[in-house]
Amino acid sequence: MSSAIPAHAPYTRLFPRQGNSTDSCKDGSPVDGPGEKLNGEAAAEAHQIDAKAVFGSRAVSIKTFDGKCLTINPCGGDFRQNLIPVQTTACDVADNKQNFDIITKGKHIQQEDGMLIVSAL
Repeated sequence: MSSAIPAHAPYTRLFPRQGNSTDSCKDGSPVDGPGEKLNGEAAAEAHQIDAKAVFGSRAVSIKTFDGKCLTINPCGGDFRQNLIPVQTTACDVADNKQNFDIITKGKHIQQEDGMLIVSAL
């Protein structure tokens, strides 16, 4: 199995997971979106883990057709870590902001063959 999933679709919706703090974005850190600073309590409430989720893959990078990787900025969204932008950057295996989990079953999947792609942070 490849550790990278090619991104062929013109639109991919990515969801941040669990409001976890990272080395670069902790409770109280400035955010780019509404709210000015990350509120860890609000982020945890907004991104509750589905304990029954089934993972198809964990911590995979998603590469574009030109070999770049999807990357998130955990402080790029609002105070709840919603609206986090996804951009393409040079791939770096040491950059955990390029790791994503593929969830194939869970409470947030509405279609039988649906899946979610979430940041592995």
